[in-house]
Amino acid sequence: MNLYTLQDAINATARFVENGSGACDQDTMIDRVNEACDRLLQVGDWPHSMMIVRARVDNWTFPLPNELEAIRAINIDNNPSTVNSPYFRFMASGPGEERSWCGTGYKDIDEMGLYPLMYDLPSIEEPAGCRETDRTFTVDGLNIMAFSTSPADVNQCITLQGLDKYNAALGATGAAFTPSEQVRITPWDGGSEGALTAEITNYPTSTRLYRQITAWSKPETAGHVSLYAVEPTTARMWFLCKAGPYETRPFWRRYRLRGQNCSASNILIYGKMASRKLRALDDILPIQNIPAIKSLVQAIELENKQQLNQAVEFEANAIRLLTNQKSNHDSQGFNVQLIDHDVDLMGASVSRYISR
Repeated sequence: MNLYTLQDAINATARFVENGSGACDQDTMIDRVNEACDRLLQVGDWPHSMMIVRARVDNWTFPLPNELEAIRAINIDNNPSTVNSPYFRFMASGPGEERSWCGTGYKDIDEMGLYPLMYDLPSIEEPAGCRETDRTFTVDGLNIMAFSTSPADVNQCITLQGLDKYNAALGATGAAFTPSEQVRITPWDGGSEGALTAEITNYPTSTRLYRQITAWSKPETAGHVSLYAVEPTTARMWFLCKAGPYETRPFWRRYRLRGQNCSASNILIYGKMASRKLRALDDILPIQNIPAIKSLVQAIELENKQQLNQAVEFEANAIRLLTNQKSNHDSQGFNVQLIDHDVDLMGASVSRYISR
């Protein structure tokens, strides 16, 4: 099969944008196709919008890759598991504040919500006195540094907001309150990640000491930008997150493994693709159905003209086209009814033929 690109979608929809003038404005066309793909992705799990990702988890929590919107199914250490909602931790029978995360030995995951970092600062994650003594420190917080894989980002800055050791917003002074500070981006030596040629104290760092980052932003950059928490007196560094060139207000959806022991876990994720803005004309469309995109572009055009009834009809047609595509994509061979069994509750071994 042939994968469709942003250029293919523009060619098919240009005459339906801004009364046909969209063909003369490439930026408008790119925005309209992006909006159509974003809206269609939210409606269902369509062919080519699902991904399989394998990851290693060492410290119970892990961020979902930015390419994924949500986890549909998960396998932990070669065992199928359950994806729980955030409310699971607030149930009387769930792993709430009084329950142990590793007492049962049964492994599943709980959603933790959205965070501006992939991983917390070690002052929050492993406070002084925990078993992992290499993560502890005695100062009032840590400095933050930003590194890029491209030398072209040397004059760019990130903007930070966070809390101090008293959980108060940083920036409060006797004269004024400045809620954010800028930190200059340092390119890795030769663009090789992790390579530095001088002492850590010779590179730009935040002037404030952070115990928690509440928000941060960056401009569009030439390379990927990584944030690190740094203790200059010992030159210790902790990785916090890594954002792509076009991400200006990054955030990550985190999950936590329940029942993990001290060793790492091997997880296999079946997830829904996240909506990512298409920029280059040869970018692959997340919705591989040109007629459906064309119908939704027409629906958006009618919405902008306040012709809502017709817009709803065109949107319904787009969903119909995708549903037909999914039916054709999924229906291969006999229609098998899958029933998942929990062996521990069956009272006897289950034959593989029972689930057919």
